[in-house]
Amino acid sequence: MKVGGTSFEIALSSLCDGDSVITPIALDDEALRRRLGIPGPQNYIAPVWRNADGEEYWRSSGDFVNHIPATRAKALTPPDVWDGYRKITIWRNPFDVAISRYFWVGGTATGMHFDEFIDRHRSFLHDNARIAPL
Repeated sequence: MKVGGTSFEIALSSLCDGDSVITPIALDDEALRRRLGIPGPQNYIAPVWRNADGEEYWRSSGDFVNHIPATRAKALTPPDVWDGYRKITIWRNPFDVAISRYFWVGGTATGMHFDEFIDRHRSFLHDNARIAPL
């Protein structure tokens, strides 16, 4: 959590073409994509893959969503496409994660100083390892 995934999604969207699957993100982030002239959501609802002749060879059994787990994305993607893609995980410095999480939940408006926040929510420091173990 809080690793810059949406920022990375926006950056990757700039490399997409009309056949790419791009999932919707928060409205303010979609506004940023539009301002930057980057493609927005497309082909994420039960997408269909076609061969070079334009014939359908794979119909996804469901929809792609923002921050989809890899296991779900794999199930929705043709095996040849999945196997041909490079998969990456963003792993953010744990200290940066803690600071980001603190401000994500309200920072000083929570009434807690940062050290108190960390003392109360030590589990937040381990969320990334649980979500995306290396």
